[in-house]
Amino acid sequence: MDGGAFLKRQKVKADPRQRERFPDDEFLTINYFNVGEWVRINSIEFFLYDCDVFTRDFLTMLGVDVPGPIQPPDDAFAASKKLKSTCGGGTITHDYSAEERERTAKFLQDNGKLLRFYGLLEDRREGETESAVRKLEVLLYVEDSTIAVVERQNSAEANPAMFFSRNWLPKSGSVAKANELTFSHRVNGQRAPDMGPEGHYTETDLSVGEIINVMGRPVFLYDCDDFTRNFYRERYGYEQPEAEDVSQFFKPSAKEQSLAEAKMASRRAIAQSHPPKKNFLESTNEVLRFRLKLANPTDNNQAMRRFVLSYYTDTEEGMVHEVALPNLGFPAGLLLKRGVLPKPEQKMTVRQATLSSAHDNQQIIQEVNRYKEEDIAIGSELVLAGMPMKVVGMDAHTEARMLGRPAALPSDATVDRLLTALLDFTWSRYGTAVKTFLAMDADRDGVVGIDEFTRAVKQFQITDDPIVAHILFERIASIPDTAFLTTEDVMKWMGGEKSGGTRRTKAETVLGKTGDDQKEQIRIRALRQKPYCVLRSG
Repeated sequence: MDGGAFLKRQKVKADPRQRERFPDDEFLTINYFNVGEWVRINSIEFFLYDCDVFTRDFLTMLGVDVPGPIQPPDDAFAASKKLKSTCGGGTITHDYSAEERERTAKFLQDNGKLLRFYGLLEDRREGETESAVRKLEVLLYVEDSTIAVVERQNSAEANPAMFFSRNWLPKSGSVAKANELTFSHRVNGQRAPDMGPEGHYTETDLSVGEIINVMGRPVFLYDCDDFTRNFYRERYGYEQPEAEDVSQFFKPSAKEQSLAEAKMASRRAIAQSHPPKKNFLESTNEVLRFRLKLANPTDNNQAMRRFVLSYYTDTEEGMVHEVALPNLGFPAGLLLKRGVLPKPEQKMTVRQATLSSAHDNQQIIQEVNRYKEEDIAIGSELVLAGMPMKVVGMDAHTEARMLGRPAALPSDATVDRLLTALLDFTWSRYGTAVKTFLAMDADRDGVVGIDEFTRAVKQFQITDDPIVAHILFERIASIPDTAFLTTEDVMKWMGGEKSGGTRRTKAETVLGKTGDDQKEQIRIRALRQKPYCVLRSG
């Protein structure tokens, strides 16, 4: 069954059979929702067997007795599957042979389990004194013991490619018979069913420090991932050896070092070629972004509202968006469309506003007493959309423009701050590393190039400087010289401890570090809520 939104946010009329308890409630209110109750929504009954901590504390503050968690009712489909497995029915029956039953049981148990070993292949061609080391990944699918070998890029000249397609890997393979892979049901000249259980590699044959035969080429397995180590420990009680030291094979060559030095020298030359800005008003056609809040909030919810002002220097116009924050009740989105920002002492007429939005009469636009770039700074107060607002921050690009700094290489602290901002944005916007990678991969070629990454960070409002974007790219990429990011790079970057630590620090800042402080903050927030419903009597 497909997941997703069952019902969009809207008022739902109460079922006539349920209105006998609350005759005055035409729509479903908070009175209908409690642990252990049945709620009928659009002719479908839902049983509420538990709730989260915030909901439980909120209802308790309102005087509602919330029972403890209840065991959910048994699912009919799950019960039927359990009945078939106990009585011998379903997929595994006596109609199948012992080999087929074993293969089916192995598939059901190990479907989706992938063992990953890291290997090296020394490729020495005829007439060459030096050999090239190729970095491989041996992937074993536990469900059917098939193996795929993928070549990873470990130098600027190497290209990632499929070294051996997923199939059974024979132990006696040779390069001479590699052409026979094209025949149906044949692997290296042998029919797959005729190999036998000992004719191809399985999970019991692979280990760190071993050398396996991949079509006549010896591949040295020097390491494996954490899942593979846990798999062997839990399944066979075998502890994989520690990773072998292969750093000598990955030392950059003289050519690679010269390329890296030339790239850094070119980058410094580009940075030094931009003269310092004598006046920050001289450059045009830029977008400056400021963070705003209400200057005179009436309550705590108003004080938590945040806005973003985008100011266009070429036309001296602005646009205001409200940032979405949970549990506030204010709709996020466009608050003030792009146009001239008039000061409160002089309001534009309808005719002037129409001409300014259409760019038909620059004279009228210049006559309007409007906010200009020099009027917007941290701490200044503006009146936008009839609401007094205060500027509380700006992005890195706007800060650099205001300070008149020349284009130069950013410091490590600035790079770390931008990486943290990019990480927080991708987690809050997309939630997973896969969705983040797909958002950056514009041409859907399976990799994110430096141009795609530069456009992505500009779209995410992290930085508009291509040099800074290039530095961020090199910090995320596992091999910076490849000029592209893979899914694995994004997953490693987003799955590190830094992301969890950032979110945990923000949560502790809002709710406190101890459990008592967090409960007190939840109680205070619950008392500030304004319930628009009829409370249950008694």
